[in-house]
Amino acid sequence: MSPRNYLHLSILTTAVEGGIAYWCNEPADDGTKQVHCIERDRDGNVITVVFDQRAVEAVSGATIPAGRRIEAVDGRPHVIIDAAALARGLRAVHEGRVTWGGQPHPTGRMVDLARRAIFALTTELAEDLAGDIDAGDADNLLQAALFGDVVYG
Repeated sequence: MSPRNYLHLSILTTAVEGGIAYWCNEPADDGTKQVHCIERDRDGNVITVVFDQRAVEAVSGATIPAGRRIEAVDGRPHVIIDAAALARGLRAVHEGRVTWGGQPHPTGRMVDLARRAIFALTTELAEDLAGDIDAGDADNLLQAALFGDVVYG
């Protein structure tokens, strides 16, 4: 596995196993789960998280912005978060395009983390950085990829 993929999969796995459970396990009023499925590779790394768009928007009150990869599953729109989506989220954080609760976020831990991640990806140091990303960081980066905002901060 390339260092780039390792970092992205490490962030997704950390988010799923420890970061996003506090918000994504709440079902919508109609009982629909926010997470439709989680796909893992043979080593147990999370490679894709498939969110039910309507359930996520109903529970969070946020709108998933255009430009996300959306596929229909059983007639319902589902948002696909994978390594490519996470990379776009990292770039958005780095460029200051991600908000926190709808408000601009001052340069801080997340922007620094995104800068370090992008540097690591471009210098093949991604494996070294993966261990520095905790569940809260991974949660925020996944939210950036999903919402373009850190809704649950």
